[in-house]
Amino acid sequence: MGEHQTIDLNQAQYITDIEGHLEPSLDLNELARRGIVDAGSAGRTHPLAPEERALISTKGACIAGHLALTGYSVLIGSQKYLVPTIQIVNPESLRDPGEGAVLKEELDRVLGVAKQIASKTGGLVGSPSESCSGCAPAVWIEIFIPMAYAIENAVDFASWKAHLEAIGN
Repeated sequence: MGEHQTIDLNQAQYITDIEGHLEPSLDLNELARRGIVDAGSAGRTHPLAPEERALISTKGACIAGHLALTGYSVLIGSQKYLVPTIQIVNPESLRDPGEGAVLKEELDRVLGVAKQIASKTGGLVGSPSESCSGCAPAVWIEIFIPMAYAIENAVDFASWKAHLEAIGN
C-alpha cells in the first residue's frame, strides 16, 4: 500500500474508549450533521455501523509479541479507523541506564512492526507516548487502520484478531 504516515493525535476524535464504549465527549448531533452517525433501530444513533462495532473488543490481540488493546476507534476528518494500541510495559527495573537501551531496542522493533502494518493497511502510526497518570509505566504505540480495510478483511472480532495477529507477528 506504500509508505506509512504518522498522525498528529490532536487530529483524532476518539469514538470508542479502551473498552469499546462511546466516548462521552462525542457530539452525536455534529456527527449526524456530517453524515457519520449510523441511524440505529428505535431512533438510537451510533457513530459506528453494526459491522464496524463487531470488530471492537476488550479481549485484545498479540502484535509483535505484545498486548494490543482493541477497544479504540477514532474519526479523523470523515474517515473512521480502528486503533489497536500496543502497550510496552516499562517496569521500574528499566530505569537502569543499561536496561534503557534494551527498552529502546524493543520500542524501535515494535514501532517498525507498527509501521509495516500501517503500510499494509493504508493506515497511520501515532508517535509513541508515555503512559497516562495513574497507569503502570508503559509506552503506547497506536496503529490507525482504516475501517474500510478492516471490514474487507474481517466479519467479527475473532476474524479481525486473527488477521491482525497474522500481519503483526
